[in-house]
Amino acid sequence: MGADKEKDSLSNWIMAIAILIIIIFTMVYGYFNSSEKLAEKTITDSICSKLEDFSISFQKELDVAYTRGEGAAALATDYYKKKPAIWRTIMEGLFEKSEAYLVVSSDINGVGINQHGDSVILSQLSYFQKLYDRSENYFYLQDDGVFGKPAILVLTSIEEDGYITGYILQYFDVSLFEKHLNQIAFDGTACFMLIRQDGQKIYGSGNTYSLFMNHEDNFFTQIDETATGSDVSTNIKNRIINQYTGSFSATLEEEERYFYYVPVANTYFTIVAGVEKDYIEQFQDNTWKASKEIIIKLLLVLLVFFFLVVMVIVVNRLRFVEENRNLENMAETDLLTDLCNKVATEKKIMSYIKKNPGKGGVLFVLDIDNFKKINDTMGHSFGDEVLRTFGHDVRSLFRISDVLGRAGGDEFIIFLKDITELEIFVKEAKKITLFFRDFKVGS
Repeated sequence: MGADKEKDSLSNWIMAIAILIIIIFTMVYGYFNSSEKLAEKTITDSICSKLEDFSISFQKELDVAYTRGEGAAALATDYYKKKPAIWRTIMEGLFEKSEAYLVVSSDINGVGINQHGDSVILSQLSYFQKLYDRSENYFYLQDDGVFGKPAILVLTSIEEDGYITGYILQYFDVSLFEKHLNQIAFDGTACFMLIRQDGQKIYGSGNTYSLFMNHEDNFFTQIDETATGSDVSTNIKNRIINQYTGSFSATLEEEERYFYYVPVANTYFTIVAGVEKDYIEQFQDNTWKASKEIIIKLLLVLLVFFFLVVMVIVVNRLRFVEENRNLENMAETDLLTDLCNKVATEKKIMSYIKKNPGKGGVLFVLDIDNFKKINDTMGHSFGDEVLRTFGHDVRSLFRISDVLGRAGGDEFIIFLKDITELEIFVKEAKKITLFFRDFKVGS
């Protein structure tokens, strides 16, 4: 029963350690996943930060053009109608200071001049009719109406007494977008787009072989085709329309890319970068490689530590069990004869009878004749040697399963298990008789 308790105790210890290991592994695994997500967020933040720098640089280019237009517009009241020659010089100076390929000043009816002083009529152009009702200063034109090419238009109003009396229009080639791309260090497979609020692609650069760079396709249409569901597609488009920064992944005919989008402030433009999935995953691996190595080493250390703890516990418990067993044996053993003492003898016999009610057994009660005389004549030391020798020799006669004990003094008990036949009983009795006849101590 004591051994069963020890086993249960050891099992409880091992179970507790196992549960602790599982809890720690769960925590480490959770940290593992959170580290991976943190790495992904770090990459997104890093790329979006680069795009934001690009966006700011591009926006500044547009704002500088607008500020110059404001400076010219401030002079329009004095020179536009009153001193045409000086106004032409102002327009020519505005053109020379900017990267615009065309600068036009016009009244609200669309009649004006370009930077060379040549007459220009804008009233028939579809986009000019919408300028008066628009509040923004930057536009994308699919056709500039003059050279027949797409352009980015920077519009400055000419005002007099609080009323708009005309416009200064600066036309920039859409390649202005590419001028600032060298700020962004991506692999050569990345593609970049400048898109309008409705998803129309204004300009593309980088990997022009990407399927996503097809200018005939609206970017929002491509999102609809590649998104995993209409809700996902709608959410992405709404974020871009509302000028949020973010990212998403998309696959078009086995071309997998991560897209990152950043709005250009004070405009309805958005910059989009499409980076190949392999590049991002490699970037991600490099970003959290150190963390992953630390986690793996930590797991190994924990495994070794808990293995050692379990081994120490097991060894200590086994040693404790062994010591307890030895103590129990010592408590049940007669130290002189190395047989069971009286209490242990009775306990073992009663336990056998209780557990095996249908089995028989034989009980012998023995004593050594004239033992007191031996003690008196030969001394107690010799008497002890008689008892010690008797215990040793009589033990060798019987099975290990039989119970042999010293009841006290020179009295001994021998209980032979599983004996039901008279012949065996007689045989064992004769064995004891012969033993006493031949028993001797010393010389």
